[in-house]
Amino acid sequence: VGDVFSVSVKEDNGFDVTVTSATSDDDCLTSTIGGSNVMFSVGNVTEGKNITVTLNINVGDKNIVKTFKVVINAPITSAAYMYDNTHVTDTDKNGNLISNWTSYNDYKYAYSMVISIADGSLSDYLSSVAIVNASGSNIYTVSESSLNTSSVTLWFDKQSGNSHSHRYEFSEFKLKFVYKTTEDYDVSISAICTAYRSSSNYYQPQTVTATYRIRVVSQYNVTLNGNGGNINGATSLTYTKGERLGSRLLDAAPTRTGYTFIGWNSDPNGSGTAYTSESTVSGDLTLYAQWQANTYTVTLMSDGAEFGEIKVVYGSTYGPLPTPTRNGYTFNGWTHDGTTVIK
Repeated sequence: VGDVFSVSVKEDNGFDVTVTSATSDDDCLTSTIGGSNVMFSVGNVTEGKNITVTLNINVGDKNIVKTFKVVINAPITSAAYMYDNTHVTDTDKNGNLISNWTSYNDYKYAYSMVISIADGSLSDYLSSVAIVNASGSNIYTVSESSLNTSSVTLWFDKQSGNSHSHRYEFSEFKLKFVYKTTEDYDVSISAICTAYRSSSNYYQPQTVTATYRIRVVSQYNVTLNGNGGNINGATSLTYTKGERLGSRLLDAAPTRTGYTFIGWNSDPNGSGTAYTSESTVSGDLTLYAQWQANTYTVTLMSDGAEFGEIKVVYGSTYGPLPTPTRNGYTFNGWTHDGTTVIK
């Protein structure tokens, strides 16, 4: 969300160039035109996208239409997105990422797979990378000790020498990453497979590319304690690092008879840190509901007429009560239900 990129159009023969419109086939991409330049902004995305953008351009007295593709790799916690040639990736919280591959046109026999990263070492993020067959057995594995580099090559004949086969079809293997989850990171990893049309010759190979964006974000538990009141719904919530407490905290809406809810605090007595729905999570946390006792107005009635009013805090005593007088009677106390006498 919020990523931007720009496109600049120019003409080599000196004509004035103006972009008159810029459209895309997906609403997540918006554009701002300024002469021969177009600025694109990426909105909220929850999956990888391959978007077609169309530009209408005035060059002198002619209108030209140009189209191009924009590929967006959307981040998601402990998962990945691919494009070009891969199916949906399966992941789990233990850091296993398994990607099914498909052939590119009729180039269906895989020869080698190059795994690379733009900055740093693969071992910063991966414990191992392997080619596995349909049943899950390893065809070729590179362990962490050999990933201390920006690029490694995996072969399809289980050998590390110079003789390699290309007898495996794309439907017969998967690419498996075991990625680290001990630290937070957001990284893109490239996989380039060299493939052939035939399993028996090496004529005119083709490369097939996928990009994996893996984002690992810490998850924390937030426990809600009613602190004498009742919580509406779940009392244990899971958040990612930096996530706002948001509507789930508002939905908790604690209640307590005789009290008004006034907020959340990290300490039961309110001496800790106050939290709201806008607060972000940076670790495991227990939040305690904070309460303010309600104050009620008590109207005193004597001999059918109002005698006065007092303010009483819920759970507190009435305090000193006035004593009314009446000719021929002795005052015996106050009652609210006709039976209980309060003096």
